Amino acid sequence: MVYDSYEVIRMPEEQKKEKRSVVFKPGKEKLKKARERLNLEKRGSDEEYNEHLLEVMESLEPARRRATKCLLN
Repeated sequence: MVYDSYEVIRMPEEQKKEKRSVVFKPGKEKLKKARERLNLEKRGSDEEYNEHLLEVMESLEPARRRATKCLLN
């Protein structure tokens, strides 16, 4: 549920305290997975990333041209 500032002001004190006391704490397993996902040692170099990105962009170029042509006609 999304509260705007006006609703929070009108809430009884008990509900305000209850709303503030909710804290997101991920489990140890989720933290471990996030650490592994963010581990930069397993990733390639910037040059490899840029090369791959260029290949992907070049493969999508024909589709981009067709889409642009459709929009202009």
